[in-house]
Formats: sequence, C-alpha cells, structure tokens
Amino acid sequence: MVLLAVAKENNLDIEFVETNPANGLSAEYQKLNPLKRVPTFEAPNGWVLSEVIAIAIYCKSHPANPPSEH
Repeated sequence: MVLLAVAKENNLDIEFVETNPANGLSAEYQKLNPLKRVPTFEAPNGWVLSEVIAIAIYCKSHPANPPSEH
C-alpha cells in the first residue's frame, strides 16, 4: 500500500492488481516477472521493476504533473 501512497502523491494513475502468490500466479504474471516476485511494476514503456524501493523511486522520479520551474 506504500506504493499506492507514493503514486497518489505524485499524481500517477496506476492500476493495482491484487494477487496472492499462495494461490498461484498467472502465466501472464510469470512471463512479466520470471522470478515470481511481488510486487511487480510495469512502466508504460514496458520496463519492469520488482523491488518495492525501486518502484517507489521510479514513481517519485516520474511525476505525472511535474512542478513548474519558476
């Protein structure tokens, strides 16, 4: 949920897909993340991250509405 807070703070519209590894992961998810790690983030350009801190840094450094420079 921390990632959702970081995304919201940066005005990012992200899709949150809940998954439970104990119930198995879809073939699509395993293709996206062969290490089968949770969470997984796929950027609009197809870049995939699977570490919470890396995802948070990405969200923080790619705000939807960057502050204007004055």
